[in-house]
Amino acid sequence: MKLTITDRARVGPSNGTPYAPGESNYTKEEIDAAVSELHRLGIEATAHANGESIRLAVEAGVNSIQHGGNLNEELMDLMASRQGRRPRPVRPQFPVAVPVRG
Repeated sequence: MKLTITDRARVGPSNGTPYAPGESNYTKEEIDAAVSELHRLGIEATAHANGESIRLAVEAGVNSIQHGGNLNEELMDLMASRQGRRPRPVRPQFPVAVPVRG
């Protein structure tokens, strides 16, 4: 199940710009509870998260991060530290930027 933790179109300073930092749609407690319940039911939790919302998702134990824009070194270290913890690895999907010439 995919949790949309960062909603750039409605919150944060991004004004809907893809992969710009955004605020979390949920509190840490709400994310923790959702991931815990999904895992209790045997369902993997995938999070749409960018920037600091990645921290909330990784700390909650999501199985996968979708997008993962605006990563910094600290967040990458946190994600790497969780790779060995089964059954909750984090598999980021990084965006690829391609310049468009007009």
